[in-house]
Amino acid sequence: MNMVFPTLYKKLNLNFIEKVHGPGHPMFTEALHDMAQTYRKKRKYTKAKVLYRRLLVSMEDAMGPNHPDLAPYLNALAAVYVRLAEYSKAEALLQRSVQIVERTFGPDHANAAAALGTLSDLYEVMGDSSRARAFRDRAQKTREGAPAPA
Repeated sequence: MNMVFPTLYKKLNLNFIEKVHGPGHPMFTEALHDMAQTYRKKRKYTKAKVLYRRLLVSMEDAMGPNHPDLAPYLNALAAVYVRLAEYSKAEALLQRSVQIVERTFGPDHANAAAALGTLSDLYEVMGDSSRARAFRDRAQKTREGAPAPA
């Protein structure tokens, strides 16, 4: 399947939504996310990074820097940074995601366990097995007593 036409369509859609609704509109952030995911799937990580960063700025302007809806997008941008071997940037985003999730749902919630597990995975990729193990153990303890994810 030729991916040029769907990508072109998504770019046009993104530009149209921004002009009609503005950069703070939920449709715009959804279109940004869709385009960023497209680039990520095509392994065009630099382009995905630009869009995820733009998405986060738009969402932070609309909802504030600690809104729980930011966490999945912080994780998505962190995943792109991992692919680009920009581990310190990924780490900062994942730590922020953990803070947001723990503040929102509490440190003993399943969403917190998932966020801690993601951070553990990053430390494993970075070759820091002691920190990876510490976060993995913390995530496991959280899972054992955690309520269902929201």
